[in-house]
Amino acid sequence: KEKMEIIIERDYTNGTLTRFDETFPETLQGRISAEEFGHTIRNINLCFQEAETYDWLQFLESLVGCLSIYTFYICFDSRYTRAMKRLDAFLRSENANVYADKGVEWLNPLK
Repeated sequence: KEKMEIIIERDYTNGTLTRFDETFPETLQGRISAEEFGHTIRNINLCFQEAETYDWLQFLESLVGCLSIYTFYICFDSRYTRAMKRLDAFLRSENANVYADKGVEWLNPLK
């Protein structure tokens, strides 16, 4: 199948949190199902939600990082980095197991 690029727009309905529109693009019709697209885009959004949620654990991690002059992050990945690694692994898995034979490839939005 012919290679084409499709850009999924950001969804700003919930403010500036990183989130992508879950509306199924017409250009993917016939290549993948709306359910496959929905599963993938929801998981992408979930990874960003986990990365950008600020709670007491995130506060504690940031505090330890600051107090250690950020040497803490030499030994340990930040919450954001861990979530982005999960996103990258998820996209590689989806591309290999679901989309490879359909002529579709998801690219990491951070790369």
